[in-house]
Amino acid sequence: MIQALVDITKEYAGYESEVLQNVVRLRAGVIEGNNTGEAVAADGKLNKAMKQFFAVCERYPELKANKNYMQLSEELTGTEDKITKARQFYNDTATRYNTEIMTFPKSIVAAVFKFRRIDLFPL
Repeated sequence: MIQALVDITKEYAGYESEVLQNVVRLRAGVIEGNNTGEAVAADGKLNKAMKQFFAVCERYPELKANKNYMQLSEELTGTEDKITKARQFYNDTATRYNTEIMTFPKSIVAAVFKFRRIDLFPL
């Protein structure tokens, strides 16, 4: 969906390609993250890049009037809302886990089995 939105925007904002290419590259980084830490870092960068992307889109009134752009933008907003809720659920669960492995006597078992803290996604 992001790629389709970027493609539509490229038609209107050809010279803004650096921002658009950055969004696509960072999106791939989130998908290809090998562990939670990499995914968290890539996700934060993607969120910043998407803000830049929408700022570019704001500069093109004819783009905002494009029906395909509007539809994709609405879908992307809905998807972002779902992702935010999923991040919050993950963070809540990870926080509970992190608390449990640091609480006595569970901390002893966690140390024996080498349980480690889990990184949280920035909100």
